Amino acid sequence: MKTLSDLVLELRKNKGIAIINHGEFRRKEYSYSELYSIVMKTVYYLEFKGIKKGDKVFIWSYNSIEWASIFLACAFKGIVV
Repeated sequence: MKTLSDLVLELRKNKGIAIINHGEFRRKEYSYSELYSIVMKTVYYLEFKGIKKGDKVFIWSYNSIEWASIFLACAFKGIVV
């Protein structure tokens, strides 16, 4: 693994829990394969919106699966966060 893009591709090969999202009343566990799937959906969404390599985005959110997926999708596509 050399880049963050490589890290994203490695997610689908890993087993176990990648992220535990603690809500106010419950917690949700996400496996590496679920995280990979969410990241790829986010990558397609960014492409649909016309955001491409070199563009800049600002993430304003609390720590969550959504924050992680947006960050990893941007890293995968070469988008500056």
